Amino acid sequence: QTVVGNLATITELSAGLPTDRPAVAVFGEVVRLRDRLRWYDDRPLFGRRVLVTRARQHASQLRQALLDEGAEVVELPAIEILETAAPEIVDRVIGSLDEGQYGWVIFASPNTVERFFRFLGERGKDARTFGDTRVCAAGPGTAEALLRNGIRADSAPADSSAEGIVRAFGSRALGRRRILVPRADLARPDIITGLRKQGAEVEEVPLYVSSIPRQPNRESLGRLRRGEIDIVTFATVSSVVNLLDMLGGDGSCLKAPVIACLNPLTAQAAREAGLRVDVEARDQSITGMVKALRSHASIPAL
Repeated sequence: QTVVGNLATITELSAGLPTDRPAVAVFGEVVRLRDRLRWYDDRPLFGRRVLVTRARQHASQLRQALLDEGAEVVELPAIEILETAAPEIVDRVIGSLDEGQYGWVIFASPNTVERFFRFLGERGKDARTFGDTRVCAAGPGTAEALLRNGIRADSAPADSSAEGIVRAFGSRALGRRRILVPRADLARPDIITGLRKQGAEVEEVPLYVSSIPRQPNRESLGRLRRGEIDIVTFATVSSVVNLLDMLGGDGSCLKAPVIACLNPLTAQAAREAGLRVDVEARDQSITGMVKALRSHASIPAL
């Protein structure tokens, strides 16, 4: 926040501003250069408070991208990721993958990629375990996570919704080998149900559960309830469901802020929860969501 005045008016102009934050005071004719030198407060999201609901370990990329656009980031993780996969099940699945028993592996999120490859690493294995098994990625973020782990996706449908992935597989000869779908414990079964309807043999493996944080950030939750948030971002279906649960089912404080969603499934969940979705990332990535927010911020208010 910037306040410009003179010695006679500055006290009145700055009344009501927070007194517990660092401040810099500039005096003299140099103040007149501000309009020529200003740069930070010309950024698209300057002055907007953006709530990030991603799990703490995954929030850094979105946080930094928002800060680069001039936003004030308020973190309120709505997801706490807990492992659920039994070691013996993971051993069996990785053994079957190593033996080439799967025709395809479908990864629906970066989280599933990270956890699956961590399980591989714990067993002394890496991307070579996939052999000639083909890999499908839902969304650019998932494809990037695979690439970081040495796998270039064989298929990355432009429409990475469950329906888009099922449609993409409708034109493929699936053969007799099974399709493996690592997923979150509470993930929607749309992909699995759709593929099975097409006659595919699908094996689903729950790797983790996205639960409500046991110790939510009370300060950030209070700011949301008090109407101090301008934009709320959702990256997953679980983040929508869990945040509403954290609010005791009362989503009234989510009516005024701009609601931004990373992908169609998350947007659908938000609408089903009674929220108005204002921004949806076209390329379903962190970069895409920030770009969409930037475009939305540039539209003059009515």
